[in-house]
Amino acid sequence: MKTGIQTILIAMAFLGLNAAYAEPPSKIRIGFSTTLTGDGAISGQEMKNAAILANELIAHDAFEIIFEDERCLGAPAASAAQKLISIDKIEYAVGFFCNVSLLSAAPLYQKAGIPIISTVATTMDTADVGKDVYRLFPADQLSIPPLYKYVASRYKRVAILAEEDAYAQMLKKEFVRINSLSPTALTLIVEDYQFAGIDFRSQLTRLKGNEVEAIFISSATEPSFIRVVKQMHEMGLSPAIVGVYTPVSDIAIAELGELIEGAVAATLPDLTARSSQKRATELLSQYRNRFGDPKSAFPVIPTTLEGFRLLYVATQSQRSVGEVMRDPIVNLDSLIGPYSIDKYGAIQGLEFVLKKVTNLKPLILPAAGN
Repeated sequence: MKTGIQTILIAMAFLGLNAAYAEPPSKIRIGFSTTLTGDGAISGQEMKNAAILANELIAHDAFEIIFEDERCLGAPAASAAQKLISIDKIEYAVGFFCNVSLLSAAPLYQKAGIPIISTVATTMDTADVGKDVYRLFPADQLSIPPLYKYVASRYKRVAILAEEDAYAQMLKKEFVRINSLSPTALTLIVEDYQFAGIDFRSQLTRLKGNEVEAIFISSATEPSFIRVVKQMHEMGLSPAIVGVYTPVSDIAIAELGELIEGAVAATLPDLTARSSQKRATELLSQYRNRFGDPKSAFPVIPTTLEGFRLLYVATQSQRSVGEVMRDPIVNLDSLIGPYSIDKYGAIQGLEFVLKKVTNLKPLILPAAGN
């Protein structure tokens, strides 16, 4: 009898020991693709930091995040997708800073049945890119109508200097398209420059000869924009500067100082301030305490936090990403304020505003000033 009791006790101890050393529940694997090198690295690093913070504070470390550098290029983004799908066996793809990266990688994720939450990149002027591609930034071309209205009410001869990047080129084309429909069309002088270029003298010389009143610098990133403005100053070219996002970024203002005073940009409002959730402000404060003040021209931090909130709700409730993102009850807790998701997966309800650099601060222009 004693032997039987001893056997039972030993078995129980063995089972308890095994339980103590049992592996914790496996985490959900997420592929996070963004640009971590090159001109877009400022924004990409902020996205990565926000993802790390969100996983800890929103998702309670439910996710194993595998970061990949898309480098703002299609081929690296596709290669990263192939690795994340075939080697890392991810269940969801999140992130994406550059539109070309999203568009290049999306077909691979779709073929593998992996839902995408793009926290920054859009599909530009292609609304329907297929199933399960959800975007938290509004379509980029929607920034152009308010910007064009502002420019057309003040100037007649306008230059467009556009980076050879899909996003920057699309903004240029949309500006030209709207101008072509105007009964009082502007005189446009259009020049392109190499992606991530450093020398713009030949383009700027031609623009200087045309005596333009304003210049729309359509750049993909802040460093590119800053280089253009500095070279304009060196060449004695000083038209009014307009753009999308980059002219009113903190980093552009810090780098350029008085050179950027008076610049106007179409951009998004403070997304954290749009939210009714106290948590949104607290999370941004925690981001600042840990990683420093945001520098990107694009509000990548709040949208990345929101993307993780949505993904966490979806995985915890065992619902699809699309179902969760379209649920008005889930939207009540939004970290970027109210919005909806249309049938194509695109966000609706975020409107562009105009901001002007005034005394080296980006201030929203009143509607009447548009």
